[in-house]
Amino acid sequence: QHLAALADRLPCWVPARTVADALGFDHSGIELALRLAGRPYVWATEFENVHSLWRYGEPNILADGKRYACSEDYYQAQKTVPYDDGAWCARREGVMEVA
Repeated sequence: QHLAALADRLPCWVPARTVADALGFDHSGIELALRLAGRPYVWATEFENVHSLWRYGEPNILADGKRYACSEDYYQAQKTVPYDDGAWCARREGVMEVA
């Protein structure tokens, strides 16, 4: 119901509060993000790492000469096995910039 009025205009920017209302969430996370950032922020489904709520065709990506089904696949593939939190924390921001 909350998003139905936007259906004819999608894809488009939708206020975070509208999305929260449509999914049955309160605005506490939004308010916290605004307080922590000290300014408005932008969020898009493309930047979300859990895509089970969103229906869109996510393009595959080519990174470091290899094709991945999506940016999340690339991101997860860059973690060391066995996982090493120290090593991952040192390089994850660079990985996110590529993804």
